[in-house]
Amino acid sequence: MENIFILFYTNSENIKHLKEEIKLRYPFLRPSFSYQNLLSFKSDKNFKLDSIFQINPVFARRVSLFIEKTTSYEVLPTDHFVDFENHPTGKPATEVGQKVRTIYKIKENYWITEHIHSNKLSPFPVSDPCLIQPEEAPSRAYLKIAEATMRTGESLKNKTVLELGSSPGGASYFLTTEGAKVYGVDPAEMDSSVLESPLFTHIHKSVQTVNKRDIRLGKGISIIANDMNLPFEQSLNETLRMAEMIGDDLETVYLTIKLPKPFMVKFIKGHIDKARKAGFKKVQGMSLVSHRNEYLLLMRRK
Repeated sequence: MENIFILFYTNSENIKHLKEEIKLRYPFLRPSFSYQNLLSFKSDKNFKLDSIFQINPVFARRVSLFIEKTTSYEVLPTDHFVDFENHPTGKPATEVGQKVRTIYKIKENYWITEHIHSNKLSPFPVSDPCLIQPEEAPSRAYLKIAEATMRTGESLKNKTVLELGSSPGGASYFLTTEGAKVYGVDPAEMDSSVLESPLFTHIHKSVQTVNKRDIRLGKGISIIANDMNLPFEQSLNETLRMAEMIGDDLETVYLTIKLPKPFMVKFIKGHIDKARKAGFKKVQGMSLVSHRNEYLLLMRRK
């Protein structure tokens, strides 16, 4: 069997999480070369371009098959190009089944890799849509929910969102500027830029005390967004409790799960299984550009 190398691109803060996840889920992969937040592994199994989709760790932003290394390469507009100093460049993938070439420039060498685009993958170079947080946005949560909704392509205009852990208001700011009506649950204060919006209502209490009466205030809630800084089991349980109270109107849940220690990646499968048992038909874990020791658990009813 020829030497097969799989390359993984991740956030620098998530490197240890990715290594732990690969060790647990893909024991046939052996560590090889690494450079900054790009990791390569040699495979003891024979993978080809049309089969590497089977390797899909949550903490990898891009998984691709190593093709070759060269000292000279003319980067094309359709190539995704990463030089580790600037934002990645290249045209987003447009079709499912499209072969995408990602070029990593490492010192004087060009590492050429390929993957097949699917509707579960971000179309952008190494999953980076190059979002910029506005100065008036109160927190980094703006970037998380902006990128998450970009991944799903979900329109927010005229939608009703229940946001858990809304203070100081980064996500709420994005959601309301996109035309969504937001009910933000948090005992802490919200930034004035959010409170000024007629689309925002503050439920000024902890999520543990929210009841059906509070939920009725947001009749027609179709989205839950949760970026609470709680232990992951508690955060998931409270989210599913809200989902049960909302009922059939709910369509999508964007849940950021905090995993401060790399060994905690072993619990990811349990999170996904629990979401499915709660009635969510489409459940996927993914890593976003703005994530730090955390991942997005995306849950959809249909």
